[in-house]
Amino acid sequence: MKRKTVFIADHHREIRRAVCDFFQHHDEFRVVGEIEDGSDIIDRVAELLPDILIVDIEMPGCNGIETTRIIKDRKLPVRVLVSTMFDDPLYKARALQMRADGVIVKASLKQSLEETLGLPPLSSRRRYP
Repeated sequence: MKRKTVFIADHHREIRRAVCDFFQHHDEFRVVGEIEDGSDIIDRVAELLPDILIVDIEMPGCNGIETTRIIKDRKLPVRVLVSTMFDDPLYKARALQMRADGVIVKASLKQSLEETLGLPPLSSRRRYP
């Protein structure tokens, strides 16, 4: 089975680390890159064409909303998940208006990723065959 590739764009190193750690526990995914500034994000995504982009709504340079709009306008085959610190309906509505494929809430990062990606909770996975 081909592993899905993930690119992480967030200006907080701790969040990038937490997302990378999450995917290290899910063999069906592979992180192919990360970036802390949005100014080069479109070029990197166009170059790598990850299956999934997780982008912070408040990225410096090019924020997550604008990044989503550009990626969708260019019809890049990337599933865009916008991440936000706040579980705010206004943020979610704006991201979805720009055709984001989902919204991740950083305050409940693990659970939000599992729900958005349709993964069972890691605690329910069997460790041994």
